[in-house]
Amino acid sequence: MRPGTKCIAGLMAVIGLVLLLIVLCGESTGETIIVAQDGNGDFTTIKDAMDYANNGDTIRVWRGTY
Repeated sequence: MRPGTKCIAGLMAVIGLVLLLIVLCGESTGETIIVAQDGNGDFTTIKDAMDYANNGDTIRVWRGTY
């Protein structure tokens, strides 16, 4: 190996690890809240789900008339 090759390889490994950590931990994703009339979700009304939700959460509404 040429001089400095190990240093460059180590630097590339560190950069790769940092990028992996950014992807895995970088952006916090919110909670997914399910609204289902039949009771199989977290809530049975959209209003209750909206009152519970925080910024970044996703509310999924199953089929039905609400």
